[in-house]
Amino acid sequence: MATLVQVGLNYERWCYCLLSSHSLYFLLLCVFECSCDSSIACYDLQQIPPLNAGSVSEFTELIFRDGNITSIPNNSLPPGLTSIELNHLALVKIAEDAFDSSAETLGTVIIKETQFTSLPTALKKLTKLTVLFIHDTPIQVWDTATLKQIGATVENLQLKNVTLSAWPSWISDFVSLQSLDLSWNPLKDIPVDAFSSFKDSVRYLYLRGVGLTDVPQALSTLSSLTYLDLGNNNFTGVSVFKQITESPFAEKLSALYLDSSGLTGVATFTNLTNIRVISLSNNRISDVPAGSLSTSLTSLDLSKNILVSVPKDVAIMTSLSYLDLSNNQLTNMQPKSLNGNPISVISADAFSNLTRLRHLEIKNSQLTEFPLAFSQLPRQTYIYFSAPNAFSCPCPAPQQLVQWFMSVRNRWRVEGMCTDGRDIELYLSGQCEQT
Repeated sequence: MATLVQVGLNYERWCYCLLSSHSLYFLLLCVFECSCDSSIACYDLQQIPPLNAGSVSEFTELIFRDGNITSIPNNSLPPGLTSIELNHLALVKIAEDAFDSSAETLGTVIIKETQFTSLPTALKKLTKLTVLFIHDTPIQVWDTATLKQIGATVENLQLKNVTLSAWPSWISDFVSLQSLDLSWNPLKDIPVDAFSSFKDSVRYLYLRGVGLTDVPQALSTLSSLTYLDLGNNNFTGVSVFKQITESPFAEKLSALYLDSSGLTGVATFTNLTNIRVISLSNNRISDVPAGSLSTSLTSLDLSKNILVSVPKDVAIMTSLSYLDLSNNQLTNMQPKSLNGNPISVISADAFSNLTRLRHLEIKNSQLTEFPLAFSQLPRQTYIYFSAPNAFSCPCPAPQQLVQWFMSVRNRWRVEGMCTDGRDIELYLSGQCEQT
């Protein structure tokens, strides 16, 4: 038998949780919209509501999002929490003992868009904290005793846009880090020994938008890195590539982001033997020399550059499933893909090697005939194709094109007409009368 237990009331609607009858529960009385299963989510609260005392909680996750909560007092949270998220609140204070009832269970703390100016010292009592996210919060005072205490257990640390103006020396206390994100802080310079305390454990590193003009030498100390995000910095020369490709983690790196970084050229990535994802979008790259890119790529983003031709390496990337070359200056289509370019011709064998391509968009091209090359695409490829000009539709349509279209018509979106007013889909389905 189950029992309906009241969780929230806002005088217009009730929010209920369906609970088993063999246990009592220690619940928050949420005032506006609440939802719960193993978690309680409350929105637009003005303050922390009272607890229903005298019961035991089976809720482990708590979310407060939006509203005017300014503080979290002592004894205001249910016990046994494993995760808490405080998001878009007017929060300025967490009481020293606020997390005491979850001191040995709370593993994830997420703080976003709050008004803290000091790191909450309540964190110091958490013995199992492994994930700490603080985003878009103007912290000025970093309590070193608290940082030292939690540094022993935290594995995933995100401090994004928290007004760090220099590399924090206390980061050395975080000896178990596997993922570190310090994006959108004006760090500019990173000491050589910055990562020494976790050089063998960190696998994910995010330094997006921190004001770098060169790749930090500190990266050369990392041995296990698999994911590196250096986007939105200000690199100019190709030396940035050498410092990455000659690093100890080069053979382990699987994802590299260098978008929006002022790059004007590309050096070789071929010794990144396990690389799968590269993003170089929104730079000033005009050419990608043959032999520069690894054939192991599954995703390549070169959009918003000044390329005039499709990189030749793309033709031999047999594992490629995502390719974005939109918003360049392409004028012809070599074997492979693309949006917002004045492409007028696609060769018949252009897609012959893309056996794993799953998504292809060619929008706003200058094509006047429907590309025969589409018939060589895998049947699993989703295609979105449009052109501002009407197509020449000679009858009969090429048989291989008709056969291909009939097999993929549910994975296809086309915007265009034949010059004689016929619908392009009717033409491709073989409904064509010769005149």
